[in-house]
Amino acid sequence: MEHITPEQNIIVNVLSAEVEFTTCESIRLSRRVDRTGQRTLVAVTKSDRHADYLPEKVTTNAVNISYVCVRNRIGNETFDEARIQEANLFKSHPSLSMIDKSRVGIPVLAQKLVQTHDVIISKCLPNIVNEIKEKLDEWTSRMSGSLKETLEKLLIHGEVVCLPDKHKRCDTRLAKMVDEFKIELHAEGESFENFLVDEMRVLKESGGIRLSQFVPEYAFSYLLRQKVSKISDLPISFVNKVWSYVESVSFEVLKDHCESFPQLYSPMKKASQNALEKIKNKFLQRATDMIEMEKNTNYTCDPNFLASWKELKSANYDRLSDAVERRRSKWIAIKGYGDVKVDHLFDVPANLREQAFDLKMMMVAYWAVVLRRMVDWSALNLRYWIQKFVTEMGISVFTNMMLSGCGIEKMREEPRSVAEKGILSLTEVTEPKNSI
Repeated sequence: MEHITPEQNIIVNVLSAEVEFTTCESIRLSRRVDRTGQRTLVAVTKSDRHADYLPEKVTTNAVNISYVCVRNRIGNETFDEARIQEANLFKSHPSLSMIDKSRVGIPVLAQKLVQTHDVIISKCLPNIVNEIKEKLDEWTSRMSGSLKETLEKLLIHGEVVCLPDKHKRCDTRLAKMVDEFKIELHAEGESFENFLVDEMRVLKESGGIRLSQFVPEYAFSYLLRQKVSKISDLPISFVNKVWSYVESVSFEVLKDHCESFPQLYSPMKKASQNALEKIKNKFLQRATDMIEMEKNTNYTCDPNFLASWKELKSANYDRLSDAVERRRSKWIAIKGYGDVKVDHLFDVPANLREQAFDLKMMMVAYWAVVLRRMVDWSALNLRYWIQKFVTEMGISVFTNMMLSGCGIEKMREEPRSVAEKGILSLTEVTEPKNSI
């Protein structure tokens, strides 16, 4: 019963012409699962041996089922010979010739099978398609959800997942990249031989009618823009480096999830690349905006800034003045900065030298704030954009797999290795072997 119950199956009863159709057990079973008889056919065999009363039996059709009478092959008859004999039988036999030609012969049986199949398909296909779609939607949702969950564990929560060793502790590697970025920022050293040269040049260019004891705001902003410009490529490099690693982890996770359906890897990888590129561009834009903000505005609410500035001035200016005025040494140690050359300051006016030193120490104190802010900003945005990417990747993969020809249809394609084996087998069958 399990084979004849599904509505998409055709029921073919093969009965001998001598059987009483209305009381046959197989007919009763067919009627139980197919009351309309739309998907039931009866192939009546041995028509030539039991021709009596057969026209009446198939014409009456009390159970509303399609009957097709056929002739069995006899002896060593070929297929073509059997069909010729069958046609002659139903054309010339006194009883069998009375049966309508739409109810006799193997060709008619084949045609009715095709027609019945078409009717069943037209009736059942919409339901089958809906069921398949529901199952695929459910599977796709689980697939994208599982992918998102794995990436969150790896990239955000720092959990260990069964992947190659290079991807097992992603949080540790990301933290290391932030530390390396911090080191690169602080490695952009100062010029210790031309100490205060840039500051004095800018102060001279920004001269005006004002109190000489105060540092012009323009001078500080100009020097700040120069310093930020020198390191402006580092945040961009950091984003590219980090995102390259995120990409490698994502593709490794994707490959692992597509192990059972390798034909899905290519479209899903493309969807992941789109998500990666989209979020990376936003991250890069944020990094560019951050650099521009640091160039355009010099501000901090850090109370340590003023304290650090004052400490740098009070701890170092007297030592600088003494070394320059007495011309004792070409090099001196500036606390919080390093060893600097000062012999080019011997003939500089004291007022200009003091303003330049004040401007320099202000920049040293503020630059420490800028670098801390850049590192903190990069770490926070890194976590933020990784979370955005994980969400975007799940959506992008799900959407791509639902598009016609992009994802789910790939599951119905044979892997190339299987297809090639099929072609080879077909070639072996169709090409006759040379006879000996």
